[in-house]
Amino acid sequence: MSAKASARNTQANTTLQAAHASLVLSTGWGLLFLVLVAGPLGTVAVRPGTRTTAVGQVAVAGVAVGVAAALSGSPRHLLVAGGLLATAVALVAVRLPTRARAQAAGRTSELRPSIGGRTNESRLSDMAPSKSK
Repeated sequence: MSAKASARNTQANTTLQAAHASLVLSTGWGLLFLVLVAGPLGTVAVRPGTRTTAVGQVAVAGVAVGVAAALSGSPRHLLVAGGLLATAVALVAVRLPTRARAQAAGRTSELRPSIGGRTNESRLSDMAPSKSK
């Protein structure tokens, strides 16, 4: 094997290794945002009562990215961490509609009936002990 062929093989292997590392890194970022960020945010959209869990998970992902960015000396990834932490803060700041606020505002559209046409409130009043004299 000639020296030129050996040099080409070495260069090809180096390029292949760099491409593989880039692919692994891109896959890691994609999984981070899909599983640890989009998953909890999607869950909050479907079930607003799970907001506390989502805030914790997004905040932990933000802290992890921030620590990794600080240790690696990559200031642009600190922006990503800041965005994740801002998302967690926004989730805490958003006030979800409650039954009392909806009734006080005169909006009954937020009081949707459940299966059988009865609201949860009427079901709860059926379960409360009756006051008989």
